[in-house]
Amino acid sequence: MKREQGATLVESLIAILLCGLIVVGLITGLRAAMRSGRSSAEAAALESSLSDAAQILDRSGYIRCPGLDPCASVCFRRTCR
Repeated sequence: MKREQGATLVESLIAILLCGLIVVGLITGLRAAMRSGRSSAEAAALESSLSDAAQILDRSGYIRCPGLDPCASVCFRRTCR
């Protein structure tokens, strides 16, 4: 005779375990998505700052530092005296 009256303890435990794993997976996925979005925003801000700094360096002229090998070193006007 087959017993089909209800769920056994093992079946109930497996169902609870599967539900728990699904919830943990969803929370982990959401956390990863939030972290990825934050990293992307930080990278965009950093790229903008680096681009601004590169433009400032491009606009400022440079002269070769006296007394050094003229082909080996370049010095910015603000630091050379």
